[in-house]
Amino acid sequence: MSRLDASQRSWLEDQCSRYQKTADQGALSYLAGRDIPAEVADFYRLGLVLDAPPEHRRYEGMLSIPIIKRGVVQGMRFRCIREECKVNTREESHGDADGPHPKFKSTPGARTWLYGTDAMLSPSDEIEVTEGEPDAWTIRGALGLPVVSAPGVDTWKAHPWWALLFEGHRRVRLWADPDKAGRKLADQVAKDLGTKLMVVDLPDDVSWTYRDHGVGALIEAAGL
Repeated sequence: MSRLDASQRSWLEDQCSRYQKTADQGALSYLAGRDIPAEVADFYRLGLVLDAPPEHRRYEGMLSIPIIKRGVVQGMRFRCIREECKVNTREESHGDADGPHPKFKSTPGARTWLYGTDAMLSPSDEIEVTEGEPDAWTIRGALGLPVVSAPGVDTWKAHPWWALLFEGHRRVRLWADPDKAGRKLADQVAKDLGTKLMVVDLPDDVSWTYRDHGVGALIEAAGL
């Protein structure tokens, strides 16, 4: 995929800023209900898609998740936050009269990035890795640690050069989900990173462990 030119970067920055300004019209309350504070939403520049331009009209009403690299917006993902798509507080079913729709959406032809890579510019020689953006928000909010997130094992395997980004870190903690997909991700990352990797053993995914058991459970599991 070709690099974004100056006009494309400017347009993405404008949309990111625009959606961030409307976050208080639904995005912040959605995040607060998942114990993600407003400071974290601001740190990641999360927003709400309202009055979208034609290019983003299909994402109207969704949470906007900018992909930022060295302070520059490189792309954007979107997450459905419609109340009618929730079955209960733990499970969700995304669909309407037109049929099911995905929980997350990306723009057509969008490049896949590790999320939150500016955290790697931190002077710390330790870095956290989660499975998905919401768990990264939780780690940042609850523990204040530099964190990136990977979409899953298939995407990680499709980007073997991602492992090179961790060469400057002495310790990498992986907060993978405790399910089959999470174990596959842990096995692949361990294969690529070797002994510097620590897989954090959790009873549930990061967000639900934090919500059900508090920050102490995360601290204990990671040995912090």
